[in-house]
Amino acid sequence: MAPDRSPESAAERALNRLHHQDFVALRRAAAQLSVLSKDKKADVVFRTRLVSMHGTLNIYLSSAFNYTWRQASTLIAHSQGLGNHHARRIRDWLHTFLSTQKLPVHIIGVNDGDSLLDDEDFALAIKLHLQTVCAKNKHFRAQDIVDFVASAEMQERLETAGIQKRSISVRTARHWLKRMDWRFGARKNGMYVDGHEREDVVAYRAAFVKRWMEEYEPRIITYDNDGKEATRPNGDAFKLTGKYIGQRLQLIPVTHDESTFYKNDRRKVGWINTLVKPTPEAKGEGDSIMVSDFLVAHWGRLRLDECVMPSCFTFFDILQLGGVEVSGSEPEYRRPDDISAGPRLRIGNVL
Repeated sequence: MAPDRSPESAAERALNRLHHQDFVALRRAAAQLSVLSKDKKADVVFRTRLVSMHGTLNIYLSSAFNYTWRQASTLIAHSQGLGNHHARRIRDWLHTFLSTQKLPVHIIGVNDGDSLLDDEDFALAIKLHLQTVCAKNKHFRAQDIVDFVASAEMQERLETAGIQKRSISVRTARHWLKRMDWRFGARKNGMYVDGHEREDVVAYRAAFVKRWMEEYEPRIITYDNDGKEATRPNGDAFKLTGKYIGQRLQLIPVTHDESTFYKNDRRKVGWINTLVKPTPEAKGEGDSIMVSDFLVAHWGRLRLDECVMPSCFTFFDILQLGGVEVSGSEPEYRRPDDISAGPRLRIGNVL
């Protein structure tokens, strides 16, 4: 940092008039500041000021350095990551303390450069309020902090603390949020960890792939990108047993997809705490409607004639579309002469 070339203040001139005969009193003052700075009941800002004063006194009194008041206070200020302005404040505090025994008590909102957020209790109250708002509404505005500070409870606390300015602007609220590690932006969705590498899951997956390739895939008609048949099952290769003995079975994959539309669009942007990891977003936020569809490579979309059933269909309706005759509550297969007589759907546990 650049050296402090500012003119001497009245406090600095008074300190410079001290000489070696005052060292005994200065050492007593340093010992007193050392004790006061260790009081854990004092707030952090006040204790930091006492430590700065104590350190400056020690360096000034040390024969190893032979520093002036300005040099000693500047060294302490720079060690705390602060500049020459803070060094001048240290000299002012020392002059006041040595002259009147008054300490630089920390009163939030009164001293220059202080913020209500510097008070740990006040900052904790803000954080708890934000947690309450987030739990209820899942998002909040900077205006919510302005309203919270203006509430009767907080106004009473601020008045008791002797704070002169007891209101803040939205801009100040945004600044506070940034200091508390909140950033405004799009929300990120977390990932689900489903344990897909567990031994039992891996074993099940391997068994399913084996079953699919050996038992299912040979019974499925596949199509190329142009919609033409690529492979067709051999009608004599697979036959059913038990009550379905003698029937041939073709498997038709039915894919299912769905989309959910919510009554109100979800809020995708807001204040996000940078210290909190994204979590998976649970389904369901208010009233919604789900649109679902079934797709088959052979027919396309599965649907019913509107004149028969305009608004809904059942599982048995889908079976009938696939050429399965339904008698009562139990569907039964037709008995075609060969597999080319028409596609068939898998039902029950016939495989």
